[in-house]
Amino acid sequence: MNTLRKVESVVFIILLALILLRGLFLYQLDQTEQAVITRFGRIIKVDTTPGLGFKVPFIDTVHKFSKKILEYDTNPQVAVTKDKKTIIVDYYAKYRIKEPDKFLQRVRTQQGANTILDDVVYSAMRKEVGKYTLSQIIMGREEIPNLVINDLKALLPEYGLEIVDVRFKTTNFPQEVQASVFERMKAERLQMAQKYISEGEKEKISIMADADKIKAELISKANMESQKIKGEGESIAVSLIQNAYSKAPELAFLIKYLDTYGEILKKEDTSIIISTKSEIFKILQDLETK
Repeated sequence: MNTLRKVESVVFIILLALILLRGLFLYQLDQTEQAVITRFGRIIKVDTTPGLGFKVPFIDTVHKFSKKILEYDTNPQVAVTKDKKTIIVDYYAKYRIKEPDKFLQRVRTQQGANTILDDVVYSAMRKEVGKYTLSQIIMGREEIPNLVINDLKALLPEYGLEIVDVRFKTTNFPQEVQASVFERMKAERLQMAQKYISEGEKEKISIMADADKIKAELISKANMESQKIKGEGESIAVSLIQNAYSKAPELAFLIKYLDTYGEILKKEDTSIIISTKSEIFKILQDLETK
């Protein structure tokens, strides 16, 4: 019995020693962690691989940082637009620790990262807001965060940080200027509406002028085509008549003779003396008999 207790004690001591040795010689990273190993304050290794790693006890220090996307949120900040209007912008940013060695040297903690972001994000946001008028910001506020992101992509790498996203939550106005801002916005909308109406009228006049021009061209073309067809018809008619007259000259003479008398008889108070021996008298006499 005493022997069994001694064995259990030895096993316990060995396990305890292994646990202590594991803590002294090994460290562990999960999927969401990365680490920087320093020796006497000097960086000797950057470890981003999940699992166990080796360290020299009492000499090496393991600094663990998150791989996750971190969120930076701040209180609403004041900015001035291009047309000198004061606005209050509430925004947030998302970032990650991309280079943990640089982060350890320049920032060290997430609180330190938030302090840096307080400065650089606000400066970039204020700079980009200052490029636009108040109306432009209201109409296209989604453009400014993208510009802020581009600015931060150039500024944050020196701190080992990478910007992921910047978004406005709200854009408000100080209470004392809200009424004047809304009146100005209303006036700008009315001016824009009048501009669109004026442009529409100009476009209408232009379209009507083009339509009238096309109409005149079509009518002119139709008249020309009509005259052409009429001329061709008259030419064919004359040709047919001449052809008929050439085949029956007596008939042609008679028709011409009758046409002449017909024209004379159309005139009022006209008297005609016809010889009883003439051909026309015989024709008229035959018509009267019938």
